[in-house]
Amino acid sequence: MQPAQPFAVGARVFVLWTDGGSYPATICAHAQGYAQVRWDAGGAPAWVPFSNLGPSPNAPPQQSPSHAAPAGPHLWSAHGWSGPPAGAADAAAKPQATSASAPAAGASGLPKSVAQPAPRPMKSELHGLPRGLVYDAAGRGPGTGKAFFFFFGFVASNDTDMSMRMTDIEHLGDDVAALRAAGFHVVVDLHGDLKGLNAALSQQHPDAENLETAGVYWASHGDDDGSLQDFEGFRIRPDAIAAEATQRAAVKLFVMSACWVGAAEPAWKKALGSQAIIIGWGAPLSNARAVDFLTPDNDSSKELDDLLLRHLGVARVSEDGLLVDARQLALKHEEKTATMLLSFDELVDAVNARLKNLAKRDANSAIFLVIAPPSKDHPGKLRTQLVRVSPTGLSAPFITVSSLVGPYSDALDIPRALRMLDVLTSTRLTISKLGQPSTEFVLLESVHRRRRLDPLSLARSIMSVGMFADRIEDVFFGSDER
Repeated sequence: MQPAQPFAVGARVFVLWTDGGSYPATICAHAQGYAQVRWDAGGAPAWVPFSNLGPSPNAPPQQSPSHAAPAGPHLWSAHGWSGPPAGAADAAAKPQATSASAPAAGASGLPKSVAQPAPRPMKSELHGLPRGLVYDAAGRGPGTGKAFFFFFGFVASNDTDMSMRMTDIEHLGDDVAALRAAGFHVVVDLHGDLKGLNAALSQQHPDAENLETAGVYWASHGDDDGSLQDFEGFRIRPDAIAAEATQRAAVKLFVMSACWVGAAEPAWKKALGSQAIIIGWGAPLSNARAVDFLTPDNDSSKELDDLLLRHLGVARVSEDGLLVDARQLALKHEEKTATMLLSFDELVDAVNARLKNLAKRDANSAIFLVIAPPSKDHPGKLRTQLVRVSPTGLSAPFITVSSLVGPYSDALDIPRALRMLDVLTSTRLTISKLGQPSTEFVLLESVHRRRRLDPLSLARSIMSVGMFADRIEDVFFGSDER
């Protein structure tokens, strides 16, 4: 339902701006609780919340019978607007002494940014920092009493993933501002996981004050089984959504900015309810396309701002822009990651929590059992490979991941094995003397610097070394003894 309109089209008004000035203008259109105004001083028209309008003393506005005009400037709210933007002010004529010049706008006629109350930290922390930010509603409208969540499932310790997260943040300022101006309570979680998603969908998220979740935007890697990656590299499949979340879900818009997940739209619809509009990519998503999706385009109706307007009634209030506070917090998290130094025991515990395949452990090493695919000769039998993880060097600055392939002999086709490893990085084939009396063995190993080494990267290394060591053993010896 459209809100009551306090001023009719053609009404003469003053627009209160956050610089404290009042700018004379004439209303030329209404939409979603906003009025488009044409500035007396010239320049491009702009959209302004009704709450920022006041009657012009020279020409009282026409008032809707159901909505009285504001009592006066001291009651006006400037929640939705920043200071006069530059473009229109340059093009506008010099104002008269009794009036202010037009606030500046971008090419779209909207302000380049809007001034709203600063966000507050989420209640949950990671590494001594808030995991995200909470942006309280800054107006009233279709989002009043509702919440919208932005979740980032990019791995928090991966350089490429952190870059992708930052790219999104650089283009979400206008979307968050629009949601807040429309009355939405917005939560930006830089470390999205299943627990947070289930809490949001079941309306029990500690940072949403039991508000109804109307929309979710999830950015991460995806897969064709419909799964989304979380910030630790785990996968979230539609069937992982809690039963309570499915029962209570009222989400209207669920956007998955992730590759391949579009094909699983029916599964996500089942998990989230028939009322949910599911948006996901059906093919690999390039970084450029992700930016396009977050950048408003008047020639397209498929960008995020279009979805917010079409399904949640959220109109733009500013041009595309940076989510400043979220960027600052993301940078702080990146600084923490750059100096991360987990102990060997912490790494082993975290890897085992993920892989659940720790076979043996002592003070100086941990042995993981990797399950490998069957060989061609025995297609019905899974293979296994033991992988040893151990601290290396004085004060253990490195972690070595190694797996025994078998005894070395000149008959082994080492070049063939090296060709099998051409898809791997930071992994080497070695010939080492082991045991008493010493015997030469072929090993596959990878060495990692412990500083900034995270459990996900170590787990992937263990699986990779184990899989390829098993393949080489099968090729060289036709056995499965290691």
